[in-house]
Amino acid sequence: TMNDALYIEIEPIKGLKIKDQGSLYTYHRHDYGYSPSNMPATESGAGGTASRTEYRENSLMNELTIQYTKTFGEDHNMDLLVGHSYQVKKYENLAMSGKGFLVDANRWNSMQSIMDRENLSPSSSFSKIQKESFIFRANYNYKQRYYLTLTGRMDGGSNFAANRKRNIFPSGALKWNIQNEEFMKNVKWIDEFAIRASYGRTGNDAISAYRSLERMNSTSSGALFDESYETAYYRSQIANPDLTWETTDMYNIALDLSFLGGRIGVTGEVYYSDTRDLLLNLQLPTQTGYGSRLSNIGRTTNKGVELTINSY
Repeated sequence: TMNDALYIEIEPIKGLKIKDQGSLYTYHRHDYGYSPSNMPATESGAGGTASRTEYRENSLMNELTIQYTKTFGEDHNMDLLVGHSYQVKKYENLAMSGKGFLVDANRWNSMQSIMDRENLSPSSSFSKIQKESFIFRANYNYKQRYYLTLTGRMDGGSNFAANRKRNIFPSGALKWNIQNEEFMKNVKWIDEFAIRASYGRTGNDAISAYRSLERMNSTSSGALFDESYETAYYRSQIANPDLTWETTDMYNIALDLSFLGGRIGVTGEVYYSDTRDLLLNLQLPTQTGYGSRLSNIGRTTNKGVELTINSY
């Protein structure tokens, strides 16, 4: 396993920061197994049984952000941020197993020396997932009383359909810090008194690669021709040309209070969330030849009121 990271930050002018951070993760796994031909459970003359698996996983990520912070006069505070991130993951697997090895000393290091190639079972796979994001954020506050935050993301994932890979996720928040108002100056027993409201959209892309594509599998078991099994291909996954992000819209209104030097804190929240285009397996009629297809179906909502009290 190897995990390397690189971080660079420069400030060419006052208030402007440019950050670039990247990481490289590599994971290799080697699995070996061998059962000698002289084991009691092994049939006489059948030879040994060997297996070997090579697995490799690579992940490369880079994120670049540019942030500008500025105070105008004594009352107006602002910071802006734009950014771009990119990530690619690759998964490779090679496996081989067989029965009928005559020389136990070779163990798994001579897979080609098997007596009968029909007893050798090789398999391999490769998958790749790419993600890309463009980011924007703006923060503003006036006299640390009135706060405004606006953010936006455009995310793309290669595991969705060709025409539905990207989506936009906006969010915004408002906060009124009542404690810093002039009429609260003489109220000493309250340490924090604020009202806030927010809206945000998030996306879920937690699916494996190629789920939107038609898929073919192979098999070498079945009809016997000329004393050998022929390789056949069959469709194992039906395409979904409209597969896209699962999205959740979240609304929240809250009141924050604290007393006695921050020893007691109270937060009351009212929230509502609406999740659409749920990523679920849709059962298909058996006559189609497929059991199910991953689709954007269903919708759920969640709402409630929360009260949190902290003390120390």
